[in-house]
Amino acid sequence: MTVHAERTITLIRVLKAPRDLVWKAWTDTAMLKEWWGPEQFTNPRVEGEVRVGGEMHITMHGPKGSPYDMDFPMVKRYREIVPGKKLVFDNEPIGPNGEKLIEGLTTA
Repeated sequence: MTVHAERTITLIRVLKAPRDLVWKAWTDTAMLKEWWGPEQFTNPRVEGEVRVGGEMHITMHGPKGSPYDMDFPMVKRYREIVPGKKLVFDNEPIGPNGEKLIEGLTTA
């Protein structure tokens, strides 16, 4: 495995939505299935448990007929949860041979 320099990406979004609805969008599997990933991707698999130590398994699928018309599995492992306020999780995209492609840390 090649190790690259650590990088940080900061994205800020201000949503005109009630905080409890935004929280549900991040924690409810049915809602995650509707919005997770790039535009035109689907999420045929969104399963798991949002709890400290819990895992969420997501498989994204790219647009039909595009170069991304394949599955892109990933695992989220929850480190910290402050209900209604904060989610901290590791995110690991999984390669075609089951290898971890990158190690990411997300705070939402």
